[in-house]
Amino acid sequence: MNLERLQRLLRERFEESRSRNPNYRLRAFARDVGLSPGALSELLSGKRRLTAKRALNVVDSLKCDPQERAEIFGASEFASETPMSFLRLQADVFSMVADSLHFALISLLRIEGIERLDAGELARRMRRSRKDVEIALERLVHLGFVTPVPDGQGYRCAEEHARTSDGVPSAAIRRAHAEGLERAREALLGLPVESRDFSSVTLPCAPARLAEIRERIRAFQDSLIREFETTASTAEVFRLQMQMFPLSHSSTEGATT
Repeated sequence: MNLERLQRLLRERFEESRSRNPNYRLRAFARDVGLSPGALSELLSGKRRLTAKRALNVVDSLKCDPQERAEIFGASEFASETPMSFLRLQADVFSMVADSLHFALISLLRIEGIERLDAGELARRMRRSRKDVEIALERLVHLGFVTPVPDGQGYRCAEEHARTSDGVPSAAIRRAHAEGLERAREALLGLPVESRDFSSVTLPCAPARLAEIRERIRAFQDSLIREFETTASTAEVFRLQMQMFPLSHSSTEGATT
């Protein structure tokens, strides 16, 4: 196991969280990765080693992509015929799903006139760092979703989007949802009410009908896209996300006192 790579990844993820929330502390990070604050401090300083099982739990909590896992645990964790280029592809797909910036850039680049903007201007438009946008653009080009504009500094969406044959790891989807909730929190606190819409409803519902409700939600999302999606130059990129989860539980499993 590559302990130095795990330590570096822990520091990177902690700083990422701190950049989004300056009040985020090491104690909270330790809780999120399943370690005590003391154990995490000793791990970061090199005074503590982890068993393979414990390290795997930490990596799972960090929702690492396949390439990061390979760097930490070594090639023995993967089939010997698995090339690093394939792991890179898996990692790119993972990162694309996990960070909404990628889909936001694809949507933004579909708007008329946007292909003339370089990475710096796209970063200002998305209110993200230039480095984040450059990394995302490189990944989208590698996956075939975006192509550089010939003889220019801009980008455009590929005429036919690339498709990935592999299933998306559930860790990527969980990270994407968590990131979406953080973006929603930022919008709630930082945008005027006329620029956003937040609403919720609480109801008693039979759990057996959740699949039916999920289908209705998907149908509503599709109809919204058909009616309101536009690539006119006056458009901006919006995100609609919907969650439904139980507030009551018939079982005491996982209950707090």
